[in-house]
Amino acid sequence: MTGATSMAWAPACRQAPRMSSGGDRARELLELRLEVEVLKNLLHLAKEVHAFKSYNAYHHSAGLAVNVDAGPAGRKSFSL
Repeated sequence: MTGATSMAWAPACRQAPRMSSGGDRARELLELRLEVEVLKNLLHLAKEVHAFKSYNAYHHSAGLAVNVDAGPAGRKSFSL
């Protein structure tokens, strides 16, 4: 991406919620899961507007997002 284009993505980048040791872990995990869903949607949008150099670049990025989303249970909710 060029310098001007990369600035458009800056608002979408948010810090992931931190896990507290004694807090409401289920709520925090849900927030994190929603953030990953946002990331996957942004990747799909970037693919649609041809922001990736090649399909392989998109496929690799989407695969990483799916791996994060799947977690230890291996849940798959995003198809390429």
